[in-house]
Amino acid sequence: MTLKNKLNRFKKHMVNIEEDHKAANIDSLSEMKIVETIDIPHREKWTEFQAKPFYFDNQYSIIREVSYPLDYLHGFHRFNELYDVVDLWGKKAVEHPLSFSKEEPSRMVFFDTETTGLGGGVGNTIFLIGYAQVFSDYVVVKQHFLPSPSNEVALYQGFLTDIGDYQSMKLTTYNGKAFDWPQIKTRHTLLRDTVPKLPAFGHFDLLHAARRLWKNNLPSVRLSIVEKEILNIKRDHDVPGYLAPMLYFDFLKDHNPKGLEGVFIHNEIDVLSLITLYIHIAKKLLIIPTIHTSMEEKYEIARWYEAVGQINLAISLYENLAYSPNQVANNAAKALGGLYKKQKRYEKASQIWTRLIESNSAVDVEIATELSKLYEHQHKDYEKALYYATMSYNAWKNKKRIIRTTARQEKTAFLKRIERLQEKINS
Repeated sequence: MTLKNKLNRFKKHMVNIEEDHKAANIDSLSEMKIVETIDIPHREKWTEFQAKPFYFDNQYSIIREVSYPLDYLHGFHRFNELYDVVDLWGKKAVEHPLSFSKEEPSRMVFFDTETTGLGGGVGNTIFLIGYAQVFSDYVVVKQHFLPSPSNEVALYQGFLTDIGDYQSMKLTTYNGKAFDWPQIKTRHTLLRDTVPKLPAFGHFDLLHAARRLWKNNLPSVRLSIVEKEILNIKRDHDVPGYLAPMLYFDFLKDHNPKGLEGVFIHNEIDVLSLITLYIHIAKKLLIIPTIHTSMEEKYEIARWYEAVGQINLAISLYENLAYSPNQVANNAAKALGGLYKKQKRYEKASQIWTRLIESNSAVDVEIATELSKLYEHQHKDYEKALYYATMSYNAWKNKKRIIRTTARQEKTAFLKRIERLQEKINS
């Protein structure tokens, strides 16, 4: 569309209301204000709620913006701690899926949506898009609201224009990879000819981190549970998320925003909580001494580092856990032996696995089998290899008898190993 056509398109909405501006150094274009003729129901109430209309193509959306000081305490953390975390990622040079060190913290977009339902597909409409960013002197929360289903073009035009430069930005969500962002993509597909291109954000989904760290210790890893049990965040004046669709449908009847204030606050707390949650998880991953990390959390962190190939860091964490008298220590020692074996540190693997076998009344079938393999193939001590092979087979038989299952292939493997070792001893 040519510039002339664009101007003609908006001509009926434009009047000059400030010809004499008192500030001489202000650009002359700022002396023009666009006054829209679209009627906004209950506009004064939106203004009271720090919200204003955004106009586009004979449609409008509502944008609400609030800010917080950097030292604002939300749960256990202040927002300025995000800068400390980003700095530490860079200093420690730790590669991790949640590491963020090469860009300004403001490049992280803490993002959440409110929708008319929990299902997917085109029948589910996003009516509120909220996100927070941490800048050098304040934290801003912006919320883009859909005043009616016929205004989606204005909603996405406002959001995509406002988010600005997409390069190297990280969307930070809670279940956003599975729900929020796919929903954005679905709705955008229907509007893509009329709004800007959807950015290809990088993505941190903190739900996966919460599952790794706390799934065994919390009744649920819903964000509200994590806020209460892990982050010490208390919610006031919001409404439960499941009520948001019903309140939105009520709003569509009379367009009075009064009943939606709790929904906006709920979404606002969600995105602010993502800042706190990211800080909290990152400090645990970076092993910050000032933040308490339980043995269970340290073990899961070690497993995570192992999974992403940070083997030396994983070994260091496992070694710090492996000699405590509890099940976490046993799990850490078992994993540590496996990493020693991968590094061909066979003696250390044998030592830590032997200690585990001797210090526990119940035989770990997997460890006994691994010891048998080590003594057969690395140490060439066939008698010890046979000893551990027999031990693992007997423990396996007892376990199978208890749960009343049969596994012919497993049994064949045990007996084959025992037979092979007996032949080597007798040869």
